[in-house]
Amino acid sequence: MADELIKIGHNLPKVQKELAKVAKKTGNPAPALKAMGKVLTLSTDERFSKQEDPQGNKWKDVKSATRKRKKNPKILTESTKLRDGISDQLDGNDTLLVGSDSPYGAIHQLGGEIKQEGVTLHLKGTGRNTRFAKKGQGDRTKTVNRTIKMPARPFLGVSKADEEELLATAGDYLMS
Repeated sequence: MADELIKIGHNLPKVQKELAKVAKKTGNPAPALKAMGKVLTLSTDERFSKQEDPQGNKWKDVKSATRKRKKNPKILTESTKLRDGISDQLDGNDTLLVGSDSPYGAIHQLGGEIKQEGVTLHLKGTGRNTRFAKKGQGDRTKTVNRTIKMPARPFLGVSKADEEELLATAGDYLMS
């Protein structure tokens, strides 16, 4: 996972109670936590297909100019780096981490501003007829600093359905 970890704490008392039972019965909750990690990575992957956050809310759509530029019509899927980077790992025997190793995962999860300095714009025309042009097709360039406001599109988290699946996973370990 990335060096910069986003921590999203969850208060899942029912799951924690079941994990405590697993730990008492087996002496080690790590195998159950690892199985829960798989549940959460699969659920997170499904969010990319559904284009929604853990609460089932649709991700904010991209701007029309961005949509025109993109090769893939789905949000957060221009490349597969973010989605393919979702993984789980244990921190010791009692903490489960689920996240992305993508360096831009945090800005998509939390939203925020991206400051770009020295961006070269290619322009064509003059006055009110000035238009953006592709590189090499403009008659002049201009270097600017700009700030892009990225809306939050949460893909990490635990939904109600996830919580039920985690309880079932813990129950499987208690039955064995």
